[in-house]
Amino acid sequence: MSKKEEPKPPSIFQMAKTFAGELTKYIKEGAPNVSNKVYIERLEACNTCPHLIKSSMRCGLCGCLLEHKAKWKTTTCPDKPERWKPVFMDKAALELKKNFDEQEEEEKRKQEILDKKRAIKAAKLVNEKRGFGNLKAKDLTSNNLKVTYKKINDAENPEDNNSKTSK
Repeated sequence: MSKKEEPKPPSIFQMAKTFAGELTKYIKEGAPNVSNKVYIERLEACNTCPHLIKSSMRCGLCGCLLEHKAKWKTTTCPDKPERWKPVFMDKAALELKKNFDEQEEEEKRKQEILDKKRAIKAAKLVNEKRGFGNLKAKDLTSNNLKVTYKKINDAENPEDNNSKTSK
C-alpha cells in the first residue's frame, strides 16, 4: 500500500455490529470514561497505526470513530496485538461501587423523607402560632417559600397591608 492510499473501512453493517457491541459493554458498565492521560495515550497509539483512516479519524479494522472509542474504558484496539486494552474495574470493585451507589440512593431517600417531615412540622408550628389553618408542608418547599413568607409577613403586619392598598 502506498503512502497516499488509506485503508478502507469495513462495511456499514460490520461497523454497526461492532459499534452496537462496544456501546452495549459501555452502557452495561455505567458509561465509564478513561482519564485524559489514558485518552491521549490511546490516540497517540492509534495515530501510529497503519490501519488508521486519517481523513475521517476512523479505525480501518472496526470502523469506529477514534475520538469516541478511545474515551470509553470498556473498548479495546481491534488490532493484533492490541495497541491498547480496556480499563475495567474488577468484579469486587464493581460490587463495591454498586453497593456505594445503592447506599447513596437510600441516604438520599431518607433525607427527602426527613425534609418532608420537617416541612410538615414547620407547617404545623406556623399554623398554630400564626393562625394559618390552610398552610401545608408543600407551602414550605423551596419553590413556594417566597409566597409563604409573604403570607406570614402579611399576617404579622396587617396594618402595612392596609396602608399599601390604600395608596
